Amino acid sequence: MSKLLTAPNPELAETIRNKCLSLSNWYGLIPALFPNAKHVYGIMTGSMEPYVKKLRHYAGDLPLVSHDYGISEGWIAAAKVTPRLSREEAMFAVIPNLGYFEFLPVSEREGEQEPVGLIEVKIGQE
Repeated sequence: MSKLLTAPNPELAETIRNKCLSLSNWYGLIPALFPNAKHVYGIMTGSMEPYVKKLRHYAGDLPLVSHDYGISEGWIAAAKVTPRLSREEAMFAVIPNLGYFEFLPVSEREGEQEPVGLIEVKIGQE
């Protein structure tokens, strides 16, 4: 932004102020300020999820797009499999070389279960 905003620009500031004042509770602020925007890209899972409702409000009708699924331990998945689905319906593909993954099986048996690696996971089994 510093390359675009090299000095104070009162006219631009007034334009932004007027756009903000014209909107009801800033709904659709992003497309109002950036009319050529096609979508809003960001991380919208995990600890960022609480902010999605407000982001959707500011985005108005712009789609929210997230191609990555990350956690504090690292990235789990990338390449959103279903890019046109909403964030809530999205499916991600686990990228096996992003890290080491192991899973704990869920079963009716008592006691601790041994973890299984990514290639040992069975489809349909918890």
